Amino acid sequence: MALGGTTVRVRSWWSVLLTVSLLTVGLFAIPTPSAAADSEIRVRARGRLGTENIELLVNGSEVASWELNAPWFETFVYQVPAGTAVEAVRVRNSGEGWPSAVVVDWVEVNGRQLDSSDWRTLSSGSWDAATGCDRGYKQSDWLTCDNSWFDYDLANNSDLISVTARGRLGTENVDLLIDGDEVASWELGTSFETFYYRLPSGQDPGQVRVRNNSGGWPNAVIVDYITVDGTTYDSSSWRTLSSGSWDSAAGCGQGVKMSDWLTCNNSWFDYAVDQNVPKYRVIRVDARGRLGTETLDLVVNGRTVESWQLETDAKLYYHLYSPDSPVTSVRVESSVGWPSAAIVDFLFIEGFTIDTSDGRTRSYGAWTPATGCAEGIKRSDWLTCGNSWFEYDLRSARDPVR
Repeated sequence: MALGGTTVRVRSWWSVLLTVSLLTVGLFAIPTPSAAADSEIRVRARGRLGTENIELLVNGSEVASWELNAPWFETFVYQVPAGTAVEAVRVRNSGEGWPSAVVVDWVEVNGRQLDSSDWRTLSSGSWDAATGCDRGYKQSDWLTCDNSWFDYDLANNSDLISVTARGRLGTENVDLLIDGDEVASWELGTSFETFYYRLPSGQDPGQVRVRNNSGGWPNAVIVDYITVDGTTYDSSSWRTLSSGSWDSAAGCGQGVKMSDWLTCNNSWFDYAVDQNVPKYRVIRVDARGRLGTETLDLVVNGRTVESWQLETDAKLYYHLYSPDSPVTSVRVESSVGWPSAAIVDFLFIEGFTIDTSDGRTRSYGAWTPATGCAEGIKRSDWLTCGNSWFEYDLRSARDPVR
């Protein structure tokens, strides 16, 4: 059926070949499609059972309806009346939902193909385990629920932000902030859900922050990742800065915690979405003390930038620095000697992990029976002598941040 336009059905290739063969022997004849109009919409779809129907809506009005077959795809063509500007396209499943279902591969508007499973395509009734039949950007080509539909992004000039998160108790809330302004707020359950926000046309986000406004523990928020314009940014990435992501070394303090939990009051994640290059970099040191009374200093480019009180359990210690200040040397130092000792497992810098005990780390005060406290490559992670140190080979971390 067509309202105010022309529709054409184009079957799958083998169906077309069969029809042509039958025409050749003169069994029957079918009308051939008319030449393409200046403006046309193509829909490639199939049904799950072969009893389904879909409707095409243009600018909010139903203009065509087609019966679907299964299991093969067919392409349906609607020729837009001259002078009609196509501003919105929706494909709707007019059935009552499962076990009937519609699979829409794509639509094509004036030669431009728009995939149903694209992250820009909004749907309602495209079921998934996380959100059921709810509206969202599901990246699926199935319409499985009653009165389900796909809305296709014709403008393609605005970014979509998605946030995948859950609450610890199911009573939590998160806010989305763009460049410091709150633009959306969502209530969380105990299962992961994906929430969406579309930026106004032409806005280029410099800073994206997800904030837990639930008051802190025992409330907590777990943010798995966000996406911006189809690019995924993990909360636990070394590029993601957080405040209120508790750990035993720094508590609720700001840092690169490599965690997806927001456990403290007014906690947040800042994601490095500005050309995927962070505005900061991180050095992370995994260390412990033998007695729990030791102190470990971090020396960068010959200057002491951090001093940490060690405990007997291994913990992570952080130092943030600007990409505008390149790191040329990194050393960790311990001033006390036996029976005190510092054990440094590894150093992490710019996405690379350097084991202290590998064959590239130089040390003084890493005692061995053969050489005592002398300087050398000891393949040990223990600093046991007074004024001892490890110096790390940064050649493995010289690649630019990707």
